[in-house]
Amino acid sequence: MQTRQEVEFTLVLPAIRRGVSLELKRLGMKQAEVARRLQLTKAAVTQYVKGIRGSNIQIDEVTKKEITNAAINIQKEADAREEIQKILNSIKERRVVCKYHRLHNKELGKCDICFN
Repeated sequence: MQTRQEVEFTLVLPAIRRGVSLELKRLGMKQAEVARRLQLTKAAVTQYVKGIRGSNIQIDEVTKKEITNAAINIQKEADAREEIQKILNSIKERRVVCKYHRLHNKELGKCDICFN
C-alpha cells in the first residue's frame, strides 16, 4: 500500500504539473518557456500536455481554480515551485489527498492516520 506521500508524488504532483502546463499554454506561453518556468524538461512538458503524464486522477474544482491562479502567477514571474507547493498544501489541508489515496488503495476505508 502506498503512503500519502507516495500518492502525492506519483499521482497528485503530476496532475498539478499537467494542469499548470496546460493552463500556461492556454495563456499563450510556448512549451519551451513552460518547461523553463516549471523547471522541467521539454519532453516532460510534452508528456503532460499530451496526457501521457498526470492524467491518472480527476482534479476537483477548487484545485482547478488554484491551478489557474498558479499559472497566472507563474506567467507573472512567480516561483513555480512555491505556487505548486501552495496547491499541494491546500489539497492536504482540505483532505482531498485522502480521496485520491482511497481511489488507489481500496482497503484504506476510513483511514485518518495522516491527520492524527
